[in-house]
Amino acid sequence: MQCAWWPYRRGDRAEPLVRAWLGALWDLPADALALTRDGFGRPHLDGGDHHVDLNWSHSGDWLIAACVEGGRVGIDIELLRPRPKALALAKRFFAPEETAWLTTLAGDPAHLQHAFTRLWCAKEALLKAHGRGLSFGLEKLQFALDDNDDAPQLVGCESALGAPEDWRLEAWSPVPGYLATVAWRGLGGMELGAEAPPTALRQPLPQKYLPHNPHMTTHDLPAAARNDLDAGLLALRLDPALADPLARYLALLLRWNATYNLTAIRDPREMVTKHLLDSLAMAPFVASVPTLADLGTGPGLPGIPLAIAVPGLRVTLVESNGKKARFMREALRTLGLGNAEVAESRIEALARPGAFMAITARALATLPQILTLGGHLLAEDGVLLAMKGARPDDEIAALPAGWALREIHPLIVPGLDADRHLVTVGRTKSTIG
Repeated sequence: MQCAWWPYRRGDRAEPLVRAWLGALWDLPADALALTRDGFGRPHLDGGDHHVDLNWSHSGDWLIAACVEGGRVGIDIELLRPRPKALALAKRFFAPEETAWLTTLAGDPAHLQHAFTRLWCAKEALLKAHGRGLSFGLEKLQFALDDNDDAPQLVGCESALGAPEDWRLEAWSPVPGYLATVAWRGLGGMELGAEAPPTALRQPLPQKYLPHNPHMTTHDLPAAARNDLDAGLLALRLDPALADPLARYLALLLRWNATYNLTAIRDPREMVTKHLLDSLAMAPFVASVPTLADLGTGPGLPGIPLAIAVPGLRVTLVESNGKKARFMREALRTLGLGNAEVAESRIEALARPGAFMAITARALATLPQILTLGGHLLAEDGVLLAMKGARPDDEIAALPAGWALREIHPLIVPGLDADRHLVTVGRTKSTIG
């Protein structure tokens, strides 16, 4: 089974782009492919003794396609966007059990929109593989989701669809701000089995096969912002290769921020300076730290940029706001960032005493308040690395008993004309051991 996705200009015909991809797969001229459609409009390729099933979908600025030999495949991609009528649509088109579960998420709009879109995507992909599409009825199959909405499981369907165990599904986020699901099975209702894995499931189409689209960039980041990022990494003496994952993170933040208001800063160039480069200014100070808890991290700042820049650092992103936690989970999935995790919790309620060699906070609270909230998370010889503006002498003087200033470092953030300091606080010798 093969799958690929690439930029799509709205209004363009999708079939020629899919043909170009298939031609590249089999080293054939695109117009030589015997692509036909059945009575319901489903495309497939006929080649004598073998049958290649084919399906594609587009949403927003992206097109996705999948093909499988000797089976049936359906695929769907959906742009994540506000869906104020999600529950009304679910009550009309989804199974009662799915609607009941979505109703429990009404107090968390971001989670609700994500879960609704994930379910819709899975249903449409499977119905497209079956052959009738949405006209068959979304309510005639039922899915269950895990806690992160990552793995839709088919738990029930009408007999015309076969048995739930006949189907295989894969759900993921191919590009920031989009969800996709591919569903497939063998002909005659037989499962494809382990001998036919999705060999290219998470690989985008090689650049040489992409149609030229001057309005699209690799990471949807404006050129001026990308230039600022490249220059900032150079000024901070960080690896220029970090620019790509950092740009992907920022592009995702920009997209989500337009809907969910994750940060008050909306200008991409300002976000590069005040979010990415400001966070990365402390990278040298965590280079030898094994574990870091980022307290009140918001959309993942400074924790996600630090996890990208320092692969040996294990970062726990502590945030109680549901929509921000949801964004960070999507960011970690999109980036494939294995050295970071999200802890959706209030800081003081996080039950991991002594688990971290460092904690950090950026624009969260005063030094005494940070220690009151999160001091219990530090190992005995662990330190608070607090990012501050002007030197906070009043806060240092007010440190609670048992804590003392270790160091204070002025920071230079490229492009930022403001004071920045990294304040290091640890336990006093009398309180250690």
